Amino acid sequence: MRTAGQGAKAFAIWGALGFLLVLPLLFIDWKDSPAYPRLEQAVKVVRYLSAPRQVSRSSFSAMFPDQRPSEFVKWMFSTPGKASWPPMEDGHEDEVEAAKSLRIPMIPKDTLILPGQPHLNKTGRQLVVKADDPRGLLVVEGYFDSRHPPVFTQEIPFNPPK
Repeated sequence: MRTAGQGAKAFAIWGALGFLLVLPLLFIDWKDSPAYPRLEQAVKVVRYLSAPRQVSRSSFSAMFPDQRPSEFVKWMFSTPGKASWPPMEDGHEDEVEAAKSLRIPMIPKDTLILPGQPHLNKTGRQLVVKADDPRGLLVVEGYFDSRHPPVFTQEIPFNPPK
């Protein structure tokens, strides 16, 4: 037979264990988890390519001395610009491993990165890269379906090294 003191002790132990199991959930930052992980990964690729360090290593400055965001978008989708893109995550194994070791964001599979506007004849995830020269920004829009409005829009400051 169990006494009242033993029941209270067992309840306290189980309550403490339950609290310890729930405690880690209090430290998770739910706002930082992306709502659209594949599209957010594509945004990271654009941020990587447009970072001052990457721009200074590329042919962009030589090809476009004015260094406007619209010129960057044009360069990014040109043959020399595409040569600077990181690998696709389902690409060649050696390239993928090298990118992982250097923490370079990879182009997500099944996600298109396009200039200007979404491709209406293609289905699936699309990230559209635009320029806002007066404000010095790259504007990216994420689409799940090109026939519907974007699910998000983000602005990326474009500050190439001079």
